[in-house]
Amino acid sequence: VGKAGGDKWKSLSDAEKAPFVATAEKKKQEYEKTILAYNKKLEGKNSEEDESDKSKSEVNDDEEDEVD
Repeated sequence: VGKAGGDKWKSLSDAEKAPFVATAEKKKQEYEKTILAYNKKLEGKNSEEDESDKSKSEVNDDEEDEVD
């Protein structure tokens, strides 16, 4: 299915591809805005992140001991 879709896409002219390319560009811009907002939200939670990293390392240390 993927190969057939790729072959069909390659056979389309630029004019036929234009609506799809425009939609993809619009969605890419929306994605980038969402990622920026998400990253800004994370910047405010740095102190909580430090605590969670400590917890993860403690959990991983326990799991390593059980494996040996």
